[in-house]
Amino acid sequence: MYDLMSNILFVGKSNMQTFQKSVLMQISSLKMLFLDMKWKHDVRYIATYKLNQDVLENFFSHIRQMDGAQDHPSPLTCIYRIKMIILGKTTTILKN
Repeated sequence: MYDLMSNILFVGKSNMQTFQKSVLMQISSLKMLFLDMKWKHDVRYIATYKLNQDVLENFFSHIRQMDGAQDHPSPLTCIYRIKMIILGKTTTILKN
């Protein structure tokens, strides 16, 4: 996959596309993660099929939905909403 993304060029484009660079960065970071875990914890493999962003996306979705009128919170509002989640002021995230 790394070789494919490194060498593929699209018609009419002279540079790599953004998604190609992203895939290459993800592959490189996964390799570095594996080497670090192998060295520190004697890990033999990483089950990449379990790597996804569903939990993180659900968390951000919950933060946006906390105040129905304002679904694009400022950084300060986001911090307050995260504090409310940590303190247990909302129960829906805890159930999930």
